[in-house]
Amino acid sequence: RGRRDEFKRFAAFGDEAARARIPDPNAEDTFRACTLRWDERAQAPHAERLVLIGGLLALRRQWLAPRLAAMQHGGRAQVDGDVLQVRWTLGDGATWTLAANFGSAPVPLPGTGQAVFALRADGMQLLGDGVRVSLELPHA
Repeated sequence: RGRRDEFKRFAAFGDEAARARIPDPNAEDTFRACTLRWDERAQAPHAERLVLIGGLLALRRQWLAPRLAAMQHGGRAQVDGDVLQVRWTLGDGATWTLAANFGSAPVPLPGTGQAVFALRADGMQLLGDGVRVSLELPHA
């Protein structure tokens, strides 16, 4: 009951019936539903997701991890309409920016720097449901 009460503050779980649909994290059925089926990882859509996650981890290892040492604070978030932008100053002074468009309409591409990852983004705009991660090196 305690976990379900935590969700009361969210509009989608305002009534008791909605909260009753939240799975019990200690139930055997919940555990079974969340257990990976490794034999399915080579089938669509799982294979595509596995490739995407592997690629994202490689980008993190290449571009982000080497710059994390000496980082002193968290990111700064800004919301403008349907666009969320979070900027982090990394340990080497570079700026790591994540921009996500949660709307359906294209928006001008926020931020600067070299694109590290982009999904549903082109050089000028962030399309609906698009995301772009960029790295701006410190000025010398």
